[in-house]
Amino acid sequence: MVGARVIGSDIEEKMIRGCKKTLDYYNIKDYKLYSLDIGTINKHLNNVDAVVTDLPYGKSTTTKGENRNDLYNRSFKAISQVLKKDSKAVIGLYDKNLISIGKKYMKLVEIHKFVAHKSLTRFFAVFQK
Repeated sequence: MVGARVIGSDIEEKMIRGCKKTLDYYNIKDYKLYSLDIGTINKHLNNVDAVVTDLPYGKSTTTKGENRNDLYNRSFKAISQVLKKDSKAVIGLYDKNLISIGKKYMKLVEIHKFVAHKSLTRFFAVFQK
């Protein structure tokens, strides 16, 4: 809707199908969707302008049995590898302490706290490569 080319991925094929339905509903045509593990995104993408993601936290979303810290390390590393220099990533996290993992790979620019309801608070961290 803002003219950006959308590239999306998820390890769950059903999430890709749902995303496709949403994009089609809004008549967004310029997109590519991949069903893959985040650790392999650099095989499909490089030199991207921005990344926006909400990482799984293992309650209503799956980590496929992987330890969250290991998954987050792999995720932040992969995201930093595909971003252009000085580009930004906005990453949703369930725990503010996990921001320290991202700081190993990118510079933290800002943090936005979002209280969804009394038992769920999300932190959206903006990082720059």
